[in-house]
Amino acid sequence: MKINLRHKYLSRSRYNRYLYATHNHKEKAKRLYNANIRLAQAFHPLLTQFEVILRNSLSNILAAHFIDPDWIINQKNGFMSNPSLGQSRYYLKECIIKSERKFNKKYNHY
Repeated sequence: MKINLRHKYLSRSRYNRYLYATHNHKEKAKRLYNANIRLAQAFHPLLTQFEVILRNSLSNILAAHFIDPDWIINQKNGFMSNPSLGQSRYYLKECIIKSERKFNKKYNHY
């Protein structure tokens, strides 16, 4: 990464960790940072699969709990409307509603 782009998109405090780890050796810090990027890229496919497995597992558990395979749609007026979620401005419910609108706009335009 070119130094001007690194300073633009990577906080100094984050990059300073690499400088600290290399005793302020700029070239070693750059190599360490690039190695860390490659390491993160190597984990990305695994993390993606883990996220899908976790999401599907949670959905299966909640579908069984609510005895409803469409629980995510049908619970907007159930637990997603519980007053205890008011502090979050009913974030989950609003996300579902927003996704439904987006879907309907894209696929039901007749």
